Amino acid sequence: MKVLHPLLGLMAAVLLMTGCSDTCMKDSEGPRIFSADEITLLTASRSAGKADRADDDHFILVEPEVSTYYSQGLLTFLTPQYSVEEPVEVVARWMGDDEVEPAYGFDFDPEGLQFARPVRLRVSLDDVAEYEGLDRRQYEEMIEQAMLLYDLEDGNYEEVPSTILRLLDPDGRMHVWIQGVIHHFSKYIVGNGPPGGGGNGGE
Repeated sequence: MKVLHPLLGLMAAVLLMTGCSDTCMKDSEGPRIFSADEITLLTASRSAGKADRADDDHFILVEPEVSTYYSQGLLTFLTPQYSVEEPVEVVARWMGDDEVEPAYGFDFDPEGLQFARPVRLRVSLDDVAEYEGLDRRQYEEMIEQAMLLYDLEDGNYEEVPSTILRLLDPDGRMHVWIQGVIHHFSKYIVGNGPPGGGGNGGE
C-alpha cells in the first residue's frame, strides 16, 4: 500500500468528503446507458512512463472489519468496514496497454463481486492522451464531459454517477480525478460523453 505524505493524506481526506451535488442521479431515474457511438473512450498518453501509469496489476486485500484505502498510480480504491463478508483479494488490471482494445480504466476481479456497502473508485485523469495540447478552456470543457462508465460488454456502457476532484499540489501542478461509487465488479473505464455528461454526483 502506498504511503502518502501527511499533507497529501489530509488533502485526500478532504477530497473524500466531497458529497453528492444537486445534480445527483435519483434512484427513480435509473442509470443512463450509452451506446459506443455516443461516447468517446479515452486512452493513456504515450508520453507517460510505465511507473507513472501504474500499468502493473494492483493487488488489494479487502477485509470485513477494516476500511481500505489504496492509492497507487492512476487508481484509488476505498472501501468502508463490512463491505465484504470475508477477506478477498481484489485485482485491478490496467486496460490501457491492451493492444486490441486499449481503454483508460481497470478490469476488476473477482468479476461479479457484490459489495454490502458502496465502494469508492477514483481514477486519475492526469495521463489522458485526448486532453494533451488543449488550452485551458478546451481542457475544462473536456473534463466536464468526462464520465466513469461500467462496461456492459455488449457494446453499451452504463454511467456511474461521478464527481470531478481537483487538487493543487505543493509544486503548483493541478491533479484531477474522476470518482464514482460502485457496488460490484467488472470493467470500469473513463469516456467523454455528450456536453454536460460528466461530474454528476459521485458520493
